[in-house]
Amino acid sequence: MRKRSLSSPAGKQSGTTIPTRDNFFRTRPGVATISALLFLGAVLRVANLSNVSSRSPDERVYTIQAKILLQRGQAGLRSMIAEFQQDRIARLYPPPTRLGYVWPLAAAMGLTGRLDESVGAYLSCVASIGSLFILAMIGVCFFPSWAAFFALLFFAVSPMELAVSRRAWPDSLLEFLGFSLVYVAAEITRDSSRRIWYLLFVVLGSLGIAVKEAGAVGYGLCAIWVLWVLLIQRREWVNGALLTAGGLAGLAITIAWLAISAGGLSIFAKIVTSIPSSNAGNPYAIEYQSGPGYLLLRALETMSPVTAILGLLGCGVLVFSHRKVNLLHVPAEAANWQVIGWIALFIAAYLALPMVLPHWLNLRYISVLFGPIYLIAGLGLWYCASLCWNRLKTFDRKVFAVLIITALSIGAVADYDRFRRFFVRDALQDLSVNVLLDADKNK
Repeated sequence: MRKRSLSSPAGKQSGTTIPTRDNFFRTRPGVATISALLFLGAVLRVANLSNVSSRSPDERVYTIQAKILLQRGQAGLRSMIAEFQQDRIARLYPPPTRLGYVWPLAAAMGLTGRLDESVGAYLSCVASIGSLFILAMIGVCFFPSWAAFFALLFFAVSPMELAVSRRAWPDSLLEFLGFSLVYVAAEITRDSSRRIWYLLFVVLGSLGIAVKEAGAVGYGLCAIWVLWVLLIQRREWVNGALLTAGGLAGLAITIAWLAISAGGLSIFAKIVTSIPSSNAGNPYAIEYQSGPGYLLLRALETMSPVTAILGLLGCGVLVFSHRKVNLLHVPAEAANWQVIGWIALFIAAYLALPMVLPHWLNLRYISVLFGPIYLIAGLGLWYCASLCWNRLKTFDRKVFAVLIITALSIGAVADYDRFRRFFVRDALQDLSVNVLLDADKNK
């Protein structure tokens, strides 16, 4: 296997090397560590379900839509669509065509017998816990152990993730589907002979579009990733054609279902295409979701400063380890660098969209990226820790590991305290950048 350079020439001359990929999470202590972090994340999500003091307008709209679907079915949907088309004020709120979220919400209402916003919050909580498990699988399968540990710990206490997981928004469900799509794309590029991944890819991508229009962005980016690997890099024409045909079929079925439910393709298309213009004239979006695109990055840094710093380091590792730059040297076995590189490109492309669109600067619009961002930040931690690790003796390494875990634990506690301050004490109802930044100034 070709060696991937990931160390400076000076480091190489002095004998400094980065270790090959370890199997810590396949040992009993590793499994116990993963289990503990997953348990921590699940407990924190459930524990914060009941401390929401007020619901946002979008939550109330989704709840009303689900209630009408439950009580009146298709006739209720058609009446909501007619109102959405005729009422300019209604178009400032979520459209009733996001049936991939509203129908499951209505079904959950029917099962629980409850008709309030708490039902949607329960759905978000379950989806967020699912995303936690997806992050664990991606971290264990494709990243170094230190990177996976950091990502799991900080995602478990993530202020923005915990905020979304207790709200009746579709963003948590979209995040789970989109993050799962990233995992499936990684599995396809690792072993393209397993056709079950192709089916899951199409199903997850199609469901994401039905949940929210932004699902098409993640679906498209993952499709580009997989097709580039299959067709351009490997020349696997049959597999590429199979995935393309399945993807187009899934897309057609999803659009047909949504269009028929809405009363016709023209009606559905008109509603979907009106969303950007409606948002451009939305007073809330203009006031709280506007500004230069870098404010989105500032909001991310406000939510988790440690993640922001290590995320930049992780990006630096990927850039300077590229064979054309060749400033850092690490064995190819240290991680699945192809998958990690594509995940980084996925983050950059997805993040660019709300940064260039007018009035779309809201962290919950990029919820699909929460998990990948923590993983790339974990890569930065891993590289820094590895440089020190190689210079230490066995006993010193144990002390060093304890110091790192202690420092990370302090950082994680600080992130959780940030969640409590912003979203419990101050009761912020949204993750719009100006809302977050203003609250940070007034802390």
